[in-house]
Amino acid sequence: MVEVGVREWESGWEGHERLQMRRFAALPMAEKLEWLEETQRMVLTLHAENGNPAHSDVKLE
Repeated sequence: MVEVGVREWESGWEGHERLQMRRFAALPMAEKLEWLEETQRMVLTLHAENGNPAHSDVKLE
């Protein structure tokens, strides 16, 4: 079993999702929100770069 918070490279995909969920669950709420906001910015950027007008009116500050 891998301790949460200990950085270790998993080999292969087996168990990866479960371990990633544990790592994410261990983050403080503020860090989870930062991660979600950054992910939203990336999605909006990718949409704009691909010429997809969806969500073009959404502005993140």
